[in-house]
Amino acid sequence: MKDLIYNDEIKNVSIDARAINIGTNVVFGKNVFIKVLGEFQIGDYSKIGDNSIIMGNNIKMGKWFYNSDQLRIGGGGRFGPEANFLCGDRAVILNSFINEKFRCNYNRCRNNWSGDGI
Repeated sequence: MKDLIYNDEIKNVSIDARAINIGTNVVFGKNVFIKVLGEFQIGDYSKIGDNSIIMGNNIKMGKWFYNSDQLRIGGGGRFGPEANFLCGDRAVILNSFINEKFRCNYNRCRNNWSGDGI
């Protein structure tokens, strides 16, 4: 199966995945790079902020997902068969400093599920 590619050249947003499912009224900030081997899904009324990098096997975010900026999902094992990030509805990931370069860093080499309303 050929990868699908979504590009917004004005905002510098790139999504490369086998399947892409973007809900209604989703906002991408500037300089967003997403590379997923399987499915990338983001639910209605969600936002991924500026300067975000998301990589993994499958990435699924529910409705009303919110990130302010500089989200990083993926790490050394980001493309392994269990490198899945699954996040329920009404999830908020703000600016908690994890390291100097990125404010929020999820290193996904194993399955991760975050429930609704986190």
